[in-house]
Amino acid sequence: MAWYCYTNMVEVPCDKKYIDPRRIWLLAEIRVKLLKEGIEKAGGMNPLARILGYRSKIHPGWNVQLLLLGERPFTLARLQTLCEFVGCPLEEVLKYTVRKEQITAVANAQALKEYGFGYLLR
Repeated sequence: MAWYCYTNMVEVPCDKKYIDPRRIWLLAEIRVKLLKEGIEKAGGMNPLARILGYRSKIHPGWNVQLLLLGERPFTLARLQTLCEFVGCPLEEVLKYTVRKEQITAVANAQALKEYGFGYLLR
């Protein structure tokens, strides 16, 4: 699949959206599913965070937790790394991009409970 760059935006040919490679927001269902698969394959939140490139000495898993909760967007590089690690095509995942305003607490809570992360809800 070809990528067409326009300044800091990336055009996704399979979709009519333009994606900022520094801030990619995903629907709760696909976001939590991908991260759960990554956590299971890596063996925990901290190992997954290190694979994604987070380098905190104290708690790198905090960044993964923020991604799970929908409070932090993916960067294109980290999303690509996660997709390669999990074995999911990046093009398929990018179909589920949304604007930050479209991420709702109800959808987050439902997805987190469905995939066994209900304990993260505040």
